[in-house]
Amino acid sequence: MFDIGWSELLLIAVVALVVLGPKDLPKAMRFCAHWVRKARGMMREFQGHVDEMMRESELDEVRKEIDKISTGDLGREIERTIDPGGEIKSALDVDPAPPAESVPAAPTAPPPAAEALAEPTPESGTQRANA
Repeated sequence: MFDIGWSELLLIAVVALVVLGPKDLPKAMRFCAHWVRKARGMMREFQGHVDEMMRESELDEVRKEIDKISTGDLGREIERTIDPGGEIKSALDVDPAPPAESVPAAPTAPPPAAEALAEPTPESGTQRANA
């Protein structure tokens, strides 16, 4: 973070030992460690808040997109995306059937009788001949 090498740390330790003395050096190290921990905690909290703000802003953007889609006509949007010029729709439009009045009615014949449809069997023919 501060780009301090081993040689710089050794120099700081020697100066601290000479200035503070061996008796007060552990207290000074605890004091420095306490403040370093506090600074790291504050940095972690700050980073957490920044990450939360980023997530909220991304969620807001997604929410806006969903609202934009839900308020519009989804079918029309899909149609506009797939066929922006309308060529496919015009090609698929089939002329409707002509009105029923202009179509001539098909002649309706009475259905054939059931007896006429039945074919005689050889047995029935002999029975009729014998009768």
